[in-house]
Amino acid sequence: MKSVPSVERPASQLWESAAVVVEPKGRVVVRTGSVPHGQGHETSFAQIAAALLQVHPDDVGWQDGRLWVRGVPKRAVSWQVVAAAAYQPQRLPPDLEIGLPVR
Repeated sequence: MKSVPSVERPASQLWESAAVVVEPKGRVVVRTGSVPHGQGHETSFAQIAAALLQVHPDDVGWQDGRLWVRGVPKRAVSWQVVAAAAYQPQRLPPDLEIGLPVR
């Protein structure tokens, strides 16, 4: 069975918010929070960024909307690249399923 990169909802009463706006020209903008409370953000994202950067997940740092190789900050990918890669099976490690579902 393949593991699934996912982000678990925290057990505490901490809640995040989301907003969806449909602009006049039809563009849809979704804004959501993604604050780590120990439910797997860093692990899930690092597994995808590590595959993209061709390093071990422990060697990936995450800050300011990008994931980078520790010690080599110029070797980085943006959150947008990681999110897009999550839906491209050929870019994922073989033991991960497609997507970033919330469980």
